Amino acid sequence: KLSKVTQWHLNIDHVMNVIEAKHKLVPRVTSRDDRQLLKKYQTVLRTIEKDITWIQPVLWEIEHEFENLKKNDKLPAEDQKSCEGKLKKASAMWDAFKKELDNAMDTVKSMRSFCDFQDEVSHI
Repeated sequence: KLSKVTQWHLNIDHVMNVIEAKHKLVPRVTSRDDRQLLKKYQTVLRTIEKDITWIQPVLWEIEHEFENLKKNDKLPAEDQKSCEGKLKKASAMWDAFKKELDNAMDTVKSMRSFCDFQDEVSHI
């Protein structure tokens, strides 16, 4: 049977791996992308967004579990420092990923609106 601390590390490592893998899927949207590519990006981004809805609540649960480990299991200072470091890293990874995902979504929406606008005024 795994110790609570070992299980905690496995859980947070898994979440960090998922964040890293999903982060790599976020397309780099540029102003030169055409309408079809933007549509494809939007589909990819929406899929990523649906796939990650569970991450934030799980991170909160992992943080809560860490607090319980500190309180109830009297974590040695070395383990506590290791856990705190991983928790900070996971939170930073999540924040950076979420920000990039949101920015990509905003850019795709803006570019699609711009393409629509161009289409409307092109006949003038």
